[in-house]
Amino acid sequence: MSSVFPSAAAVPASCPPPVTLDQLASGQRARVRGLSVPPQQAEWARQLEDLGFVPGAEVQLLRRSVWGDPLVVGVEGSRFALRRAEAQCVQIEALPA
Repeated sequence: MSSVFPSAAAVPASCPPPVTLDQLASGQRARVRGLSVPPQQAEWARQLEDLGFVPGAEVQLLRRSVWGDPLVVGVEGSRFALRRAEAQCVQIEALPA
């Protein structure tokens, strides 16, 4: 099942690359803009949606592992551990501090 959310391919070439969840600093908040999953991992879209990573949802990077993977992320009051590769699929818009 593929995601119905905007993907990087739908963005004109003149736009900067999307910011993704894995790029947030610890404690930083953001709003989900969409998902863009690799074709070989199409099931990730549904899994991320089921966890609450849908457009408009507020997310926060709570902490990173010492090695940078996994990430602990808060979304709409819940906490999840995501692999860095999964977090790279969540396109975000950073919120002011």
